[in-house]
Amino acid sequence: MTPSFEIDFPIRCVVGGEPIPDLSRIDRSRWREALIPLSHGARVRAARMTPKRGFLDPDDPMLLVTRLELEDAGRRDAAVQAASFPPTQSPPRPHADPGRRTTRQLNVRLSHRQFAEIERAAALLGLKPTQLARQFILTGAGRVLYEDRRREQARRRT
Repeated sequence: MTPSFEIDFPIRCVVGGEPIPDLSRIDRSRWREALIPLSHGARVRAARMTPKRGFLDPDDPMLLVTRLELEDAGRRDAAVQAASFPPTQSPPRPHADPGRRTTRQLNVRLSHRQFAEIERAAALLGLKPTQLARQFILTGAGRVLYEDRRREQARRRT
């Protein structure tokens, strides 16, 4: 991952097209700024090339690299959460009326070729064709409704 901006820090070397900052020539208060746009490998190289002040140095660059990696993981998890698909099924109703049906049936007609494709795909996933079809229907409908809610929220914001 090569940074897409001009780096104003002293560069020790370039590895794999990525500049490795010379942390020994950069003020310690700016190390974070120098390391944030770099990949994990470049961060570790920069930290390992920096002389240590002692065994228990609180400003050890590897500690900063570890903190940055943990922050990156948090941002990645948040991005995955934001980009994840909506749930495929709504939770069951807590108290269903005894006189009302709790489920509905949906019939879908397929040609022999279409059913054979669904059957093969289901077998690859270890499911029955009906289970796979149910998941496809619920996931597709959930995705449409999810996108509609997002568009509605965007309209309300503007």
